[in-house]
Amino acid sequence: MLPVASQNLPQRLVFVVGVGMTKFMKPGLENSRGYPDLAKEAAQKALADAQIPYSVVEQACIGYVYGM
Repeated sequence: MLPVASQNLPQRLVFVVGVGMTKFMKPGLENSRGYPDLAKEAAQKALADAQIPYSVVEQACIGYVYGM
């Protein structure tokens, strides 16, 4: 059951319109890049995938998985 506060929130449609991914390299290793550079690359790929400019993006979600 949802918490009481969540039941009264207005519902909105959301759309995933683009995705981007980079090859993860642990920062600090030889030839690695920092997190901001990795995020920038993934964001640029997501915008290209969605075929939209950054100016129309309302929200974005990011995440990573390192290892298994």
